[in-house]
Amino acid sequence: MSASDIKDWVDFGKCSLQEIAEYVNENKRQEWLQRRYAWLYQRLDNKQRNDLPEPLQEFEAEGPLSRYVPVLQVIGNKGCLGVLAVDSVSKYGQPIAQDIQDENRQNVYDAAKIVFDLFRFTNEELGEPDVELELHEGGGTSLSLPAMFAALGRILGITWNDTLISTGCLENGKLKPVETDTLQLKVETAQRFGYKTLVLVEGQTGIPRHCPLTIKYVSTNPNEAIFNLIKLGKVKRDRNLARFLFGYDQKQGRNIKPKLVQTFVKHSSPLVRYVANDILFRNALHHGETEKAKGYRDAAETLEWNEIPNGYLGHYLRFENIAASAVLEIDLGNWDDNYPIHQQLDRRLEHLQNAIGDSANKNFADRNDYLAALILENTKALRKRFQFRLMQNRKLLNEAWDSLTFLYKDWKEIFKYAERLQQKETTLRRQRNYCIEVLTDYFCTNNLLPPNWKCIGESWNHGKKFQREDIFDDIAFLNYGHITAKQWSENQIQQLIERTDERFAEWQGHPNYILYENILRFRIGSEEQRKHCLSQLEKAYPSLTKDNRSILSLLALRTRQILLDNGCNVGEPILPAKGTALRKIADNILQSPKTLINRCPY
Repeated sequence: MSASDIKDWVDFGKCSLQEIAEYVNENKRQEWLQRRYAWLYQRLDNKQRNDLPEPLQEFEAEGPLSRYVPVLQVIGNKGCLGVLAVDSVSKYGQPIAQDIQDENRQNVYDAAKIVFDLFRFTNEELGEPDVELELHEGGGTSLSLPAMFAALGRILGITWNDTLISTGCLENGKLKPVETDTLQLKVETAQRFGYKTLVLVEGQTGIPRHCPLTIKYVSTNPNEAIFNLIKLGKVKRDRNLARFLFGYDQKQGRNIKPKLVQTFVKHSSPLVRYVANDILFRNALHHGETEKAKGYRDAAETLEWNEIPNGYLGHYLRFENIAASAVLEIDLGNWDDNYPIHQQLDRRLEHLQNAIGDSANKNFADRNDYLAALILENTKALRKRFQFRLMQNRKLLNEAWDSLTFLYKDWKEIFKYAERLQQKETTLRRQRNYCIEVLTDYFCTNNLLPPNWKCIGESWNHGKKFQREDIFDDIAFLNYGHITAKQWSENQIQQLIERTDERFAEWQGHPNYILYENILRFRIGSEEQRKHCLSQLEKAYPSLTKDNRSILSLLALRTRQILLDNGCNVGEPILPAKGTALRKIADNILQSPKTLINRCPY
């Protein structure tokens, strides 16, 4: 190869330092080569610069364009350097899939698409990945991690230190380490071209004992790896970062890792800080950590930003985000309709109802409006249900049922859209569980159910057709059998108990003990099974009395009463903190021990 043959990064990346130095001396007028050499020279340490000529001062250093990501390759027994880039392609606002011509391009495309799909959740205008490669004849799946770097750079405008390089594979939706026998050559190649930090996938073996590079690791889970990569660079497009965080939260549901999100609660962008605090607020709320939830909620509400983003995130900020705040106030014992957050929710809900009910203009409400209305209706139903439980006013229970079923005829389309958005918390399964909770209240009041319940619940058949994935599904399954007079077999009840025992061994708090309570309340199963549930409930009770500032303190009163009714000695009740709304409710409920169980929330 002569100096005139070195036209791009493929040629440049094949050369040793000595070869590059020779070519530079051969042709001092080849501008491309001189600029790349100046870029390379300034990256090398003093030891590497020995025996290398200094760059010509008339040529400014020029490395790869910022959109290019470096790629480490091994061809035979030689390490090489290439580059790749990822762009976004669409036409008339619709993504256009690239024509994949080879395996290397496919590997890059697959990894980039994981990143694009996560961002497309809240930005439908994002196109499909368009791959550009400048590689040697090798490649393989180790292009995957660099491809994720390139995709993130395109979407978030991230700038990384130009001494950072990566290698990692993608197989069956998971990131994996590269082959051990290639790593030594890749490390040597990275060092040869002045890279200081090597990013690898967790579990990588074969790292040289005295590796001259700083090693960073990313998770094998692509979604979590994105967090790791973002921390390594500087984000320019904060709005897209907020969209990413929100998309991660909606996709993961209750399975988010708070530590990943915690990094962004002090971000420079108010919108990013708001979304991070809002995510952590809702996560704490789901896990019954009321005080922690309130802290995150209050932190979020102090933040302001100039403009609400478009797409689903913007719609969430305008309508849906109030739902979690309303649930928090419910958990704090503020159930009155005149409480400010509930008034605000009802006003937003009225706006959505008017849009949906506008028969003169069927396109007035879009899919996001229907989705938001469903979430707000469900939140209102929870408030009405708790009001009913406290006051035993049948009208309030009817209102709860009407809210839950207001959009019944649109459920199919709403849940289809929610599935497209990968929302794990908005499913027909969840909606069924909410409805069964209200139906159970109807049944426990006077053994009657609302007349329209069968047409709504006809798909909730027992056995295999009753979909169950978590403890809430198992509780709904148990209650459904009770209110419809279906006689679950002892074997079915035993399966429920064993599934609950497994969860209970890890966490004795809410909601894992509720199934034990209901088996005892409704006298379901055999005597031996109920005896087992009573024993488990006794174990759970001490942990339920530790938090006297959350709604769990009211639930503990119900647990205590069930234990007393079954002959257990549990001492005096542990009451919510004095001066709180929860304490007023507790004092009200305790006035009538005979009705206490039915008047407690949840």
